[in-house]
Amino acid sequence: KFLLFADDLKLFLEIRSEQDCQLLQNDLYALNAWAVNIGLDFNVSKCCSKSFYRGRTHLEFKYSLRGTYLVIEYNTVKDLGVFYDSNLNFHNHIDATCCKALKALGFLKRVCNKFKLITPLKALYCALIRS
Repeated sequence: KFLLFADDLKLFLEIRSEQDCQLLQNDLYALNAWAVNIGLDFNVSKCCSKSFYRGRTHLEFKYSLRGTYLVIEYNTVKDLGVFYDSNLNFHNHIDATCCKALKALGFLKRVCNKFKLITPLKALYCALIRS
């Protein structure tokens, strides 16, 4: 299975055993062969491996692409504007979103402190902070 958005591609598979890890590695080999066949080149330095799991333990497998092992991401990663961690909790995403909104609110208060009418303030608030 894969997800494709613009120039971003993700392969994914539910991993329950070493055989599943090998299936995903075989998919990487097939993807690379397809890319070479149509003249595309993957930037291996931008490729990584990320695991999501519910429990405390999970299978570790070193995936490779064109003979180079992929970096294993252990921390939070940002993908299409959303922060994920290995346990799929969104605390970091919520914190980042709140921080961004508070910065925009501070900017709005500094710039618009002399506004007397509520309508333009409300329009700016809805455009900058609630969006």
